[in-house]
Amino acid sequence: MSNLEYYWGDASVENNQYDSSEMETDSSEIACESNDEEEHTLIQLDDESDKVKLQAGNQLIFQLEQFNRQSTASVPLTPLADGTNSLKATGSIVLDNNVFIISLIGDTKNGKSFLTNHLLPFTAMSHPFVLDEEQGGGSTTANVNCYESILSISVPHASSFLLLDFEGEKGSWIPYMLRRLRKVWTAERSEKRRKAVEEYFPKLAYTLSNVIILLSRDDFSNHDYIERCYDFATRATKKLQHIPHKPILILVHNFYTGSKVGNYEELTKEFFTIHKGDAIKLRCFFEAVFCVRLPVKMKHIPTASQTVASNTCFTSQIDELNALLAKIQNKHMERCMPHSKWLELTKLILDIVSDGKAVMMHTLLRQVIVKDPGDIEKITIRLLFNILYKIIDIHSIHWFCFCRKFAMQMLARAIAIRLVSNASFINQNHIQEIVTREECRLCLEKMWQWLDEFYPCDALYMGSGYVEKQNRPVFCFQHKGSHHEHRTSEEASGVPLLSISIIKIRRFWNIYDTWQGGFETNNKTSQTLTEDIHRKFFEKTKSYLNAIRNSEHALYTTFNELLEQLTFYKFRRS
Repeated sequence: MSNLEYYWGDASVENNQYDSSEMETDSSEIACESNDEEEHTLIQLDDESDKVKLQAGNQLIFQLEQFNRQSTASVPLTPLADGTNSLKATGSIVLDNNVFIISLIGDTKNGKSFLTNHLLPFTAMSHPFVLDEEQGGGSTTANVNCYESILSISVPHASSFLLLDFEGEKGSWIPYMLRRLRKVWTAERSEKRRKAVEEYFPKLAYTLSNVIILLSRDDFSNHDYIERCYDFATRATKKLQHIPHKPILILVHNFYTGSKVGNYEELTKEFFTIHKGDAIKLRCFFEAVFCVRLPVKMKHIPTASQTVASNTCFTSQIDELNALLAKIQNKHMERCMPHSKWLELTKLILDIVSDGKAVMMHTLLRQVIVKDPGDIEKITIRLLFNILYKIIDIHSIHWFCFCRKFAMQMLARAIAIRLVSNASFINQNHIQEIVTREECRLCLEKMWQWLDEFYPCDALYMGSGYVEKQNRPVFCFQHKGSHHEHRTSEEASGVPLLSISIIKIRRFWNIYDTWQGGFETNNKTSQTLTEDIHRKFFEKTKSYLNAIRNSEHALYTTFNELLEQLTFYKFRRS
């Protein structure tokens, strides 16, 4: 190599001509072999079949197994030392810390692996592989690789950071890490993979990340930034519903050779001033947008003073980016999920995205956060509903609706208890409302079906019989689940003897008259599960949730209030 060669990001600059190859790092940058890189693959593309699909990589499988073993272990959990990869700690049980997800995206050869390497502390147990230009052209990283770390800048309540290094878009060749593993790659296979990267990876980055770092070679004055970000965001949000929060976008101008680096506040203000209205539309997709410049990191340069000055500036900008990430994380603590829950969410999303289906985030979050209660709630609610329902003999629609309302209170309390015990980490954060609302919706719909068989038929009796000493109409009121024909809800007198059958005779001279007809109701409103009912049920659940969280006695007082309702109606009836 010429003594004029120096490094710019992960690309080289020789005789002022920039090469697109990713380069090896200096002595502080740890290069790993391709088989090690496979160990860090969180998500990979399976292109063996006609359609390229997403599947769990070795790292995702390994992490899930670690947490599954932890859940069945009896050894107390203890935090691990800062800067270590908790999932690599042998002989210890991993701690299910909250994780803050940072995804690095961009076109091929824009320095994603290089930046990932520098965001990891030197003490981290693993670093991404960065390719020397003499080993071949084209992109380096394949699939989505995951690296766990604690940011080098301390912040209160710091959680683990997961850095996701995404395979670059716009690549025209198979990434180096895959070329090391396979001998034959066709042009058709390469093109198929490139299209899959462009289709799948934006949605994964958007749904799984708290912060998205988009790297580019262009200056912030270039309008391509806007088009690139907007194109990414529209592809990422296609068929995406109920996202609990929008990620934060950090634009990184990598490979900067100018003299004015600037801090992120100045650069961000300048970016929005230059692009004005065009930049504002990015806020439809991202909660906030920041801009950072990373200057050249030099390795071989004529004078030592130039090397020191250049690398000091580079280190300063890396520290500023670290500080920005730490500030974002500290401000948005409520965005963090437990590591194990995030892994489960990731695994669920893979098949959905591969199949081109809509990603319903509220459903997926509820699935990974709230444990399925099984049949216990159904059995309990039906039992208590029956106890109250059978206090009186004649089950009118009004009485059914009252008992169903009581059952809704019991169900709301049961949901609140499950959320407190199984999802305590969602206390007062962005996920609480979306998960609680979805759990309420699903459980209330199920309860509506459970109790539907008890709904009474309100067909009016038009026969010749009558209720003795009563001047009022008689209805059928048979339960929907056992309705075969209409039957009077009360004993009827005056029924012609010739029309009396043995079936109609319940006691001597006391008759329940029957007549033909299917189940019917004139009160359609009471049968319909409306949005207003959903809203009130959600508010009731939230009130129970807040009460139980804020008072150690609320678990018992709320149950006692429900029991008092049963006691009151039993006493009134007797």
